[in-house]
Amino acid sequence: VVGGTARDALVRFPAARATGGATAVVLMLHGRGGSGAALVASGERAAPYRAWLPIADREGLVLVAPDGRAGPDGTTGWNDCRGDSEVQVDADDVGFLAQLADTVAREAGLARRLVFAIGTSNGGQMALRLAVERPDVVTAVAGVAAAMPARSRCAAPRRAVPVLLVNGTEDRFSPWGGGAMLGQPGASRGTILSSEASIATWTRLAGVARPSGVVESPRSRAVGTRVVRTTWG
Repeated sequence: VVGGTARDALVRFPAARATGGATAVVLMLHGRGGSGAALVASGERAAPYRAWLPIADREGLVLVAPDGRAGPDGTTGWNDCRGDSEVQVDADDVGFLAQLADTVAREAGLARRLVFAIGTSNGGQMALRLAVERPDVVTAVAGVAAAMPARSRCAAPRRAVPVLLVNGTEDRFSPWGGGAMLGQPGASRGTILSSEASIATWTRLAGVARPSGVVESPRSRAVGTRVVRTTWG
């Protein structure tokens, strides 16, 4: 219960808990219009984060898939830092996720306080907000199809946090080059920085001036895409 409001989350302890104990907590944040169950549930359509289950058992991870709240248009989402979004959720999601991470970490009996957050789209934006406002809570964050807000209503980040961005150069909904995020007609979802500018926000804090490595995969014959992994630090 946060601010008098009951909040929900799915929590899955690893099989290794019975033998070696849990090693870390991973918060998995759904995108706008999603849910924790949709990320991990089995069914006709494979849930994208079910790939974490065998990884969690192998690495001793506690997986936590919380639910966001409904925004002004009735769509479930997270209260991230985009100050120019007209569909922003009004909820203390930072407080909710911080309290949730602390509760699960204590229940898991973690020897070290390791909490990671990963999210897709709006969930990725929320993971980035945790890095900005609660670097004391998260060890590292990852955003898929996400970037830093162009018009942030949050304070600028002050502490370096390890950040992973997984973005597509031709993504129309979360554009690689920044600008307006696309969604349902009639309401603005706000604007974001480019992927490069988003990364630069964090590399400046870390004091890293240039990439330390670039690895490029062969172009896929099946779909015509390739993966470029750039590492800083």
